[in-house]
Amino acid sequence: MRLRLGLVWTAVLWLAGCATTHPALPPPTQEIPRVTELPRLGSAESRVVLDANGEDAWVSVEGRTVCAGTPCAVSLPRGARRLTFFAKSDRTRFEDVPIDLGARPTIVRHQLGVRRESPGMRVASILGFSLGASCLAVGGGIAAVGLVDDSRVWGTTGGAVALTGLVGVALGVTFALAGRTQIWPGATRTWVVPTPAP
Repeated sequence: MRLRLGLVWTAVLWLAGCATTHPALPPPTQEIPRVTELPRLGSAESRVVLDANGEDAWVSVEGRTVCAGTPCAVSLPRGARRLTFFAKSDRTRFEDVPIDLGARPTIVRHQLGVRRESPGMRVASILGFSLGASCLAVGGGIAAVGLVDDSRVWGTTGGAVALTGLVGVALGVTFALAGRTQIWPGATRTWVVPTPAP
């Protein structure tokens, strides 16, 4: 029985763990976000305006928080950097954005991805698998007794219980597939502010 339940959990977790990844969300439009404060700029730094496409997020650069809420403007050392956007409403939603900073100001607008879980479907899947596996075992046992005793009643009853078990397992598989995590990756639009014409 313990082995059977272990197999049930393994099957459910495997099916639930197979997330479905959809095409990435469309990148934000190329609009300069409005920021109220501009930080001081060092000699080897670049100004960066960060925005999460209207969503409230905080941003870190290589583990150090540089923006407590978007949109914001920060000064960062020039060169290759890795930004991480974290959604304030859901700390499990975060994405890395690599950028390369030069002398000119850079705008980084990132649309955080979406992840949808279905815990109700997973519970239904576990119940379907568990009841189905139990019915299969009981039905198989009853049918075996019917074969040994050459009893038509026991064989028919065992077959009916085993068939019910198969239906339960099939429902468990269906619910597990329907309850898979759905992922829509985010998208970024980055551009350098052009030098104004003389």
